[in-house]
Amino acid sequence: MDRMRNALQEIFVREIGLRPEDFTDDLMYNSVPEWDSQAHMVIILAIEEEFNVSLESDDAVRMTSVRKIFDILQSRGVTVA
Repeated sequence: MDRMRNALQEIFVREIGLRPEDFTDDLMYNSVPEWDSQAHMVIILAIEEEFNVSLESDDAVRMTSVRKIFDILQSRGVTVA
């Protein structure tokens, strides 16, 4: 989980300019200015590329927090080596 968390944090920092200290498991969509609807799509695309996974539209809609992103990726069998 720590490797996945670190990879997700890197995505949020690199792709949408989130400060590392603002990345928490409780971070929610639209709770910070950096994570708006446009940034959400950028995050989804970066997650697909980083973890080599194709996400369904329903997955993207349900990814409303970092915790939910973890849950969805784990449910799809995504692991970080």
